[in-house]
Amino acid sequence: MVEWDRFDTVFRKIAQGHRLYETAQPISSQRIAIRYTVIDEMKAAGSHGVAVSSTPLLPEVGSRALERLARGPGPTVIQEGRFEFQTTPQHLQLKVRGVLIVDAYSD
Repeated sequence: MVEWDRFDTVFRKIAQGHRLYETAQPISSQRIAIRYTVIDEMKAAGSHGVAVSSTPLLPEVGSRALERLARGPGPTVIQEGRFEFQTTPQHLQLKVRGVLIVDAYSD
């Protein structure tokens, strides 16, 4: 049985950390809205992916955001088939084990 409160807390902390590390913009976990999508359900509904906002990052020189901008669009793969993410200042999308997509939005 999934403990949804614990699950939600963990992904809020991950979203908070990625937002701070990737954009140098801290955010309170209470200001993050999270949506979970199971990939099998998404495929069954005929959807092929979740669009990530194309809001441009204006990165600092030497930052990971600048490296990503030079590399081009697409997710950052941390462990192939296990964990990848895409981020903009208002949106973080995590793909976990090819099974779950977690979208975290902030204002």
